[in-house]
Amino acid sequence: MCPNSTAPMKPQTDTNRRIGMAQESIAVTAADPDAQRSALETLLEEYHAWLASEAREWAAEQESTTAALPEEGYDPTTGAAEDIETLADPGSDVRGFLASYEGEAAGVVLLCGVSEGMAELKRLYVRPTCREHGIGRALCRAAIEAADERGYGTVGLTTPPWSEGAHALYEDLEFAYADPYPETKLPEHLHEDALFMQRDLSS
Repeated sequence: MCPNSTAPMKPQTDTNRRIGMAQESIAVTAADPDAQRSALETLLEEYHAWLASEAREWAAEQESTTAALPEEGYDPTTGAAEDIETLADPGSDVRGFLASYEGEAAGVVLLCGVSEGMAELKRLYVRPTCREHGIGRALCRAAIEAADERGYGTVGLTTPPWSEGAHALYEDLEFAYADPYPETKLPEHLHEDALFMQRDLSS
């Protein structure tokens, strides 16, 4: 069980994806922004707070005066609310996936269609107390499989320069470093402080 986690997520047997050995009890579920709003809000708020904190720490270590940092008073609940609103919009091409570990909400990722042939992974987050169990890998695999099923030929992503563990995971999942691609949802003023990666699904 992951300490300080939200209430257990109700299983959805038609969408659950069991990953690895049963003893690990990792399940990845297609996110329902209505039925699972509480878990989504909590995980996405944690993601936005983590990203803001890590960005400030990295900029301080690099003594960077040009890094794009969150504004003073930045509220991670705002970013989480915007993510959920987009996920709940039937007109948006966004799907979410929630991971549970031993029945408790543990991680999240979003898959965003950014063009006819390309989707982008966004908001990959696993709670620190739930890491080292393969949850991030399970989330990525579920999103990649969904992208393939929906006919996308490429999956892209952006990742911060300090997130070495994520870089290794993406490389292991056959993502390759790439130049910034025009379809990305990452604002242009953040491109300088991000790494871009892509995986070809056509082969």
